[in-house]
Amino acid sequence: MTRTHVILATLGLAGSAALGQLANDRLLYRIAQDGKWGYIDAQGGVAIQPSYEDAHPFSEGLAAVKQNGAWGYVDASGELVVKPQFDEAFEFSGGLARVRKAEGLVGNFGFIDKQGALVIGFKYDRAGDFHSGLSPVDVDNDGKQTWGYIDVAGELKVPAQFNEAGDFSDGLARVQAGGDLAGKHGFIDTSGKLKIAPTFSQCGDFSEGRAAVEIDGKWGYINKNGETIIEPQFDQAAAFQDGLAPVRIGAKHGYVEPSGRVAINPRFDEAHPFGSGLAAVRLDGKWGYVNASGELVIKPQFDEAGDFASPLAPVTVDGKYGWIDRKGDFVWPPSK
Repeated sequence: MTRTHVILATLGLAGSAALGQLANDRLLYRIAQDGKWGYIDAQGGVAIQPSYEDAHPFSEGLAAVKQNGAWGYVDASGELVVKPQFDEAFEFSGGLARVRKAEGLVGNFGFIDKQGALVIGFKYDRAGDFHSGLSPVDVDNDGKQTWGYIDVAGELKVPAQFNEAGDFSDGLARVQAGGDLAGKHGFIDTSGKLKIAPTFSQCGDFSEGRAAVEIDGKWGYINKNGETIIEPQFDQAAAFQDGLAPVRIGAKHGYVEPSGRVAINPRFDEAHPFGSGLAAVRLDGKWGYVNASGELVIKPQFDEAGDFASPLAPVTVDGKYGWIDRKGDFVWPPSK
């Protein structure tokens, strides 16, 4: 992970999870003001006053917020529907949210429902989120920590056998094998069946029917049958979104089509996947946005930039966090 990606993740700018999420049929976006966090709507109106020590994006109608050192959940009206009580709290997915309590428990992580009821106990040292009805969890398997998958009832549906396990995406999950194939990555389906053998040094998640994989130091793409559809030739590759994928050739980043043809010539210092027809790119130390034709429609001017998956995108300027529309105009000016 590059330094920029670490910064984006810390600020909540990386990936679609950072963007405005539907909260009771309207989009709400996190903001910081005078050191406190709240939410605005897509027009820039304050929907929930900044009063929290930290806040996560809305998902499935609720958002995790931190108050007096503990995490709980608010709804779109700002009502605390799950009182602050957790050491960490994450977004809802599949009707459940991953939460952590560290003191006096067998494991740190469990899962709650939208009423705050603990439906899967605190018994996992590490866990992912629910997708396709399954969540990866770290299980003590005869003294060795291995990964398997539980269902929403907390039952282990895919036995713990992997060194690493990712969330399901496009019906498949990437796993790192143990035993003789230790260190190699492949993919399983929701039954736990190995769908694509672990033969890859590294790989990304499936998106739009394709996944980026590394073979002998170069990146290409496979389909869901494990067949190579774009030969390994790139120095770096990420997920397809809106029919294009960012790749690095040498020191520069561009975009390829599903056929592997270069659609936008590599000329950027960094590039994010597309979202809603625009992609964040870094040029000469600043971030802006290109369209699918490669035209810079929002000139590079931001210190960091998140992705469009809705009307707005998050950006930072001089350490302050704001939101822009698709014209590049600020709907919420940078603040912190």
